[in-house]
Amino acid sequence: MTVTIHRTKRPSTRKTAAAVVAQAARPAMGRTPRTIGDFVQIYEAGPMERIELIKSGISADGLVDLATSMHTTKDQLFKRLGLPRATVDRKARNKQNLSQEQSERVIGLMKLVGQVKTMVEQSGEPEGFDAAQWVGQWLEQANGALGGIPPAELMDTVQGQEVIAGLLAKMQSGAYA
Repeated sequence: MTVTIHRTKRPSTRKTAAAVVAQAARPAMGRTPRTIGDFVQIYEAGPMERIELIKSGISADGLVDLATSMHTTKDQLFKRLGLPRATVDRKARNKQNLSQEQSERVIGLMKLVGQVKTMVEQSGEPEGFDAAQWVGQWLEQANGALGGIPPAELMDTVQGQEVIAGLLAKMQSGAYA
């Protein structure tokens, strides 16, 4: 699913990030936002817009697409986010959304990918860079700023995801991360 936000001078015709994330949450759409543009939209959305998406729930069957975009397995993604495989598989088969807690972790991961994509675009050298793949690999590597543990070990909590987002911001500024 690719979602386009049309920017115009008239606010009444502009599709808001809330509308984008709400559309992504509809079970009829059946997919988690999966393109880099969608990751950036999640990252740039305001907290209230992300809360709306979390409360609506992320479609469980979109997690396979998310894992593929990150060049990881579905099992590895589930483990990373602390998602119970049987529950997510059942919800995917039944075209159901994840719970709020599960959706929050998925949105947090998508937000991190959007953060990295935005950082690289701001650096002026985004050509050929795959942010989702980079995040997937970076999460698995031991990180000195975390006492040698891989960031993936923190992905199953919102607080851990915030720590990781802070590390990414430090990397952009050139601080030790």
